[in-house]
Amino acid sequence: MEKFAPEIQMRHKQKQRKTLFLATAISLVGISCLITGIILLVKRNSSRCEAPNVQKWQGKKTIGRCSYSEEAKRAGLVAFLQWVQDKTFEAQPFLIAKKPKVSALEVQQKYKVYDPSPSNLRNVTDTAKNLLKDLNRLVIEEKKLKSRERKVLAQLRHYLKHVFGTPFDGDYYFGDFLLGPNVFCWQPICTVGSSLEKSLPFFKPSDTRGLEILIEKLAEVSKTFQTYTDNLRYGVKAGMVRSIEECQSGIDAFQRTYYHIAFSGPKGNLFSNICGM
Repeated sequence: MEKFAPEIQMRHKQKQRKTLFLATAISLVGISCLITGIILLVKRNSSRCEAPNVQKWQGKKTIGRCSYSEEAKRAGLVAFLQWVQDKTFEAQPFLIAKKPKVSALEVQQKYKVYDPSPSNLRNVTDTAKNLLKDLNRLVIEEKKLKSRERKVLAQLRHYLKHVFGTPFDGDYYFGDFLLGPNVFCWQPICTVGSSLEKSLPFFKPSDTRGLEILIEKLAEVSKTFQTYTDNLRYGVKAGMVRSIEECQSGIDAFQRTYYHIAFSGPKGNLFSNICGM
């Protein structure tokens, strides 16, 4: 019996390996089928929402799967959403490249580098607050809205309440724009480079005038940072300052964001940190 013990153990191990291999194979096939099903389901749903003519038959009515509810149309929510989008890019033209289906001509005509001047920040804040007031004036029976419309409505209120969703420096009346960047450098001044990176491809010059326009836009960058510096100086005079530790953290974050300029001065590349150059 002892003579056959190693052979029995070997067969037992081989049987365990086969069982483990079979179980693993079945699991992988199951996971693959699950992933494939999810992908197909997502594509199916997204295609339904993207196709304007896809409709679902219910009795004698044809109802668009992704169409707005009658309540959203009656209350003016549909038109108001488009109005908010238009005012968002009008008040913040440095974001125009993100506008859905934007054309090169529109970007060339409307794009401006971020303007941190107090007068502009006040205009942006007032625009958002006025839009929020207009939204609150709409008489909407939320129970009659579709679930995704109720979600959009809640997001819209939050978006306008926080000045077009700006996390810091957005509300002029808070005075945060006088404090300089924070440790996370989430302020719009920290994304001037990335904003330019998304917008400049629309300014490919084909003639002398096109080149002049491109030079004019690039010249606005210097004014942006000079205005931001003036805000800081005004904040110091007014006593609107962070603690020493917060100031140092803000400087460190700002220098990391614009590393090549902090390191090389005027010869530094504004896009180096973004493009990995």
